[in-house]
Amino acid sequence: MFNLSHTSYEASWSKRFQATNAALEDQFVVVYWDQRGSGKSYSTHIPLTSMTLDQFISDTHELTSWLKKRFNQDKLFLVGHSWGGFLGLHVINQYPIDYAALVAVSPITDGPLSEQVSYEFALKQAQQRQDTAGLTMLKRMGLPVNGIYKGGFDAIVQERNLVQKYGGSYHQDLGGTFHKIPWRSREYNLFDYLKAKRIARLNWPIDEAIWPTIDLKHQIPVVNVPVYFCLGRYDNHVPASVVADYCASLQAPVKEVIWFEESAHHLCFEEPQKFHAILKEKVLGTKTNVLRISGKK
Repeated sequence: MFNLSHTSYEASWSKRFQATNAALEDQFVVVYWDQRGSGKSYSTHIPLTSMTLDQFISDTHELTSWLKKRFNQDKLFLVGHSWGGFLGLHVINQYPIDYAALVAVSPITDGPLSEQVSYEFALKQAQQRQDTAGLTMLKRMGLPVNGIYKGGFDAIVQERNLVQKYGGSYHQDLGGTFHKIPWRSREYNLFDYLKAKRIARLNWPIDEAIWPTIDLKHQIPVVNVPVYFCLGRYDNHVPASVVADYCASLQAPVKEVIWFEESAHHLCFEEPQKFHAILKEKVLGTKTNVLRISGKK
């Protein structure tokens, strides 16, 4: 199982995944990968012009080819969270022969529609909670146009903070310790944390270019690899209703929506035991010779 576990390419989630899903290592070989521009893969020598969707797809396939050769396997079982799920759908679409199946966890499937639904959720919650400050902030930024707020990077950060405050990113309170996991590990330090904050702002033009173009219902209507969608019932960070609609229209050899009833966007952290059970069922039940490797927006 090869896991694109990060939420976005500038912020590595590898250590959080490892800390909450270490039990998977009892049955699988686990590989953790920081993509181009994220975590330990960040470098000032990597030109921003190389941060394109085509390049991310190419990087993923290049690593896949290396892993197949290294472990003498025919196929990998791919897992992707959020941006990773979106990327995973592109990868299996272009290189179906290399993958036994994809588990898409809270994937981005329609940038503009997801942003509109997310904003409307935050606005409704602010009104119901009589959150004057939040309501003022949302009205000031206004509805996103083609998935982008007129306030740019600062506006989307504010919107996501409100979605998190209202339970649309995390349904459960994981506590401050969870969010400090990467910076208490041997691999990451305070400098990496500060880099991640800086990278997010620097890379905003890349997000701004990619996000409005995401429309998988028309771009990837058919795949030739089984796909399992894991969705949090309360997800309004990347609204689950939008993803479920895409799944309903997708043509695939096997497709399934698996709901996590006590989770929002980060279900692999909120309900790890159920997540483990699903992966074990789908991976171990796959009738093919699969390298089980698991492991980043």
